Amino acid sequence: MRDPYKYLRKEIWWVGYVDLDGAPKQRSTGCRVHEEAKAEKLRLHIKRKLLARAAVVGDQGGPLTVRAWAKSWIEARRLKGIVTADDYEARLKRYVFPVMGDLRIEEVTPDHVAAVVASVAARGLAPRTVRHVYFTMHAMFRKAVPRLIAVSPCSIDTDDLPAKIDKDPEWRATAVFSKEELVTILTAPAIPEDRRACYAILFLAGLRFGEAAALRWRHYDAALTPLARLVVAHSYSTRHKHEKSVKTDNPRWVPVHPALAERLADWRVGGWRQLIGRAPGPDDLIVPSRRGQNRSNNHMLKKFHQDLERVGLRARRQHDARRTFISLAMAEGARKDILRWVTHGPKGDIVDLYTTLPWHTLCEEVARLKIDLAPAQEAQVIALANYANSRDRHLHSTYTAENSKPIPVLTLRGGRDLNPRRPPWQEGPRSRNHTEPRQHAHLHVA
Repeated sequence: MRDPYKYLRKEIWWVGYVDLDGAPKQRSTGCRVHEEAKAEKLRLHIKRKLLARAAVVGDQGGPLTVRAWAKSWIEARRLKGIVTADDYEARLKRYVFPVMGDLRIEEVTPDHVAAVVASVAARGLAPRTVRHVYFTMHAMFRKAVPRLIAVSPCSIDTDDLPAKIDKDPEWRATAVFSKEELVTILTAPAIPEDRRACYAILFLAGLRFGEAAALRWRHYDAALTPLARLVVAHSYSTRHKHEKSVKTDNPRWVPVHPALAERLADWRVGGWRQLIGRAPGPDDLIVPSRRGQNRSNNHMLKKFHQDLERVGLRARRQHDARRTFISLAMAEGARKDILRWVTHGPKGDIVDLYTTLPWHTLCEEVARLKIDLAPAQEAQVIALANYANSRDRHLHSTYTAENSKPIPVLTLRGGRDLNPRRPPWQEGPRSRNHTEPRQHAHLHVA
């Protein structure tokens, strides 16, 4: 690329340059002869602007279009680890590019932006979707100022956008589970134990599904008081099949509800071993798939609907478990401003960045939710407390956190193992002298 040059025309400094499409351009600086230093600054500004555009266009050449700039902008956000980059890309491809994707970025006017907003609204989409599309364009063009364009074309008054309401105003009131429904889901024998463990984290910790799918045992501090703690710092992307930062890019501490702590304790020494075939380590996922990998959001949604049908409940979203946790906790008297630190983390303003709430304060708000799963747990199979070193294969007594009554001890007749199923990846021929547990264990309640 040829560097811009300046020259005098009628005692005024001008800058000449060749645009990326090969067209010669001239631009008056408005500076007189004695203002050469000021004109030189403007020449350097034009040079930086051309270099930035050239980096976006790349080797393909041609003018810098909205589509080309959007691609560069999205990739920059991905490199920074911004989790909303995928959502922005989807909105641009679906709604923005058909209207002005091929326009040069400097040719876009407020009328083009208004045309995009009108086309989205004409599809009958939710008002939230219309707002999301506009603010995606707003963020994209704002990043181009002042390197590529002098002013952003997104000048619509936000008061003129649709109100932030749902397309179906009656839907949100039904997108919550009652306490009785929650207990049914977490204790129903018809639902496999591994999925009940996953549902317990969603319902009793208020995590997003991707956050629950990325939890590892090292993130769980069971010894902390007054409640155990989950460190939520990662989220699993089903689309890209990798772990990334949480949605707000701000890790948070989540107190573990007593009912969830009991479920995780049983799951760790029993169900997890049965699923994977060994004891869990610090880097193992808390609720892995049956192949030992991160659980898929799409697959679990299908299973969630099937499990709801099994127990006679109507279908809802997995994300409604998070809504349920917040709603039930607030109904029990939890403070919204403190509960927000548990479910979303600090807001991000300077005051929140300099604020750290005491741990017991967060625990108090979570503990206000009264859920007792112990009676239903007594009917379930209790895992071995000391599986590896136990010769007599007896299940040890465990105690509930609230009433301290021992759960009935289950023993295995004939010294047979409670874990009859091998993990899928360990299937294969067995030797005659192999001492693996038999397929059918008979339980006896002592």
